[in-house]
Amino acid sequence: RNVRVAVASDASFENLAEVLALRLLERGMFGVQYHAGFAQVAFEVRNKTSGLFQHNPEVVVLAPLTRIWARVVKMDSAAVTQVVEEAWSHVTALRERFSGIVLLQNLAMAESRPHGILETSRELGRTDFVRAINLELSRHCRESSGVFILDAEYLSVRCGGIWPLLHKQNLIASRPISDELASLLAADIAAYCAASKGFACKCLVVDLDNTLWGGVVGEDGVCGLKLGGSFPGNLYTEVQREIKTLHDRGVMLAIVSKNNEADVWEVFDQRSEMVLHRRDFSSHRINWRDKATNIRELAAELNIGLDAMVLIDDNPVEHSWIEEALPEVEVCSATDPIEMIRWLSTTRLFDTMAITREDLLRTQSYAASAERMRLASNSGNVDDYLAGLNMRLEVALAGRTQVARVAQLTQK
Repeated sequence: RNVRVAVASDASFENLAEVLALRLLERGMFGVQYHAGFAQVAFEVRNKTSGLFQHNPEVVVLAPLTRIWARVVKMDSAAVTQVVEEAWSHVTALRERFSGIVLLQNLAMAESRPHGILETSRELGRTDFVRAINLELSRHCRESSGVFILDAEYLSVRCGGIWPLLHKQNLIASRPISDELASLLAADIAAYCAASKGFACKCLVVDLDNTLWGGVVGEDGVCGLKLGGSFPGNLYTEVQREIKTLHDRGVMLAIVSKNNEADVWEVFDQRSEMVLHRRDFSSHRINWRDKATNIRELAAELNIGLDAMVLIDDNPVEHSWIEEALPEVEVCSATDPIEMIRWLSTTRLFDTMAITREDLLRTQSYAASAERMRLASNSGNVDDYLAGLNMRLEVALAGRTQVARVAQLTQK
C-alpha cells in the first residue's frame, strides 16, 4: 500500500505535498514523497545522484512549464516548438534512468489576455498558444509508453478558484499552483498511483427508485416514473448515460434495490426511455433484505473484493448503514441528480492505466463466472463440472495486441 512519488518543478510545489498525502490516503495508499528543491527540475532528472533518483520513485511528477510566461517573449509556432522540446527534454533525460510512470503537467490556461476580446483574433494569442503547446505535449505522450499528461488546463476550469494562476501565493512564495488546483492535481496523481497498483474499483452497484429513475415504482407505477423528456425526467436519462459510459469501458454494473422484482423488470421492458438495459447488469439483488447482506452476496458471486465495489443510492439511512457495516465500499449519494451526474462524470475510482479488450468484455466474463458457480453447485462431482464448462485452451506467445492485458495481469 506504500507508493513512492517524486515531484520536480520549475517553481515551488510546497502546497502539493500535504494534499497529495491526503488524496493518496483516500485511495488506500501511504505516500512516500520526495519534492525537489526550487526550480531544480533540470538538475534532478539529469543527475544520477540527485535526490529524485535516490528516492527510487514509482511515479515521477514533472512540472517544467509553470513559469512559462517569464520566459516567452514572442508567441508563434517556433516558440511552441521550443517550449515543447524544452519540456520533453526533461522527460527524455528522466527516461534514461527511470522506467516507471511519468506525469507531465501541461499548461493551465492564463487568465491574462493582453489583447482583450481580440486575443483569439491573433495568429497565436495566449489562449491558443497554451492550447497549441498542450496538444503537442499530448501527442508526445501518446507516442511514449508510460508517460501521461497531468491535465492542469482541464483541472484549472474545475478547481473552483476564480484565479488559478493570478493569486497571492504565486506572488509571495512563487507557488504558481493555487491550493484549489493543487487539490485536484493531487487527486489525479493519486488516481494514477491507484491504477498502477491495480486498486481501481470494478463494480458500480446502483439503487433504482430515485436513482436510475425519478419516483418509486411500487407507488407511482411504471408509467408514473420520471424518466426522459423534459425536466426532471431528463436528469435521470443523463444519469443512465453516464453509468452506461462507465459500463462501456469495462465497469461492471449490479443492482441492489428494495423492491418487488417483477415491478422492476416491467420498467426495463416497458419504458423506452431507459438507456440501461437488463443485459447491462452482471448481477442483481432485488428484495427486501438489508443492502449490506445483498452487497456481500454480490461480491462473492462476482468473485471480487468489497473494496472493488461502489454503491450509488439516494437514501441517507442506507448510506450510514453501508458505511458502518461495509466500510470498504465507497458510497456515492444520489439525493441530488445533478450532483450524481457530476460525480459519475468525474469520478476517478474506476480509472485504469489502459483499457483492454478484456476490460470491455468484463461484464460478460463476470456473468459467465456467476454461471460457472451455479453450475458447480449443481454438479455431482468435479469431472461433471469441468466437462460442463466446455473449456478450450490455446497456448501461444503473447502478441503485441496482448501486451496491455499481460501488464494488467502482473498486478493481480
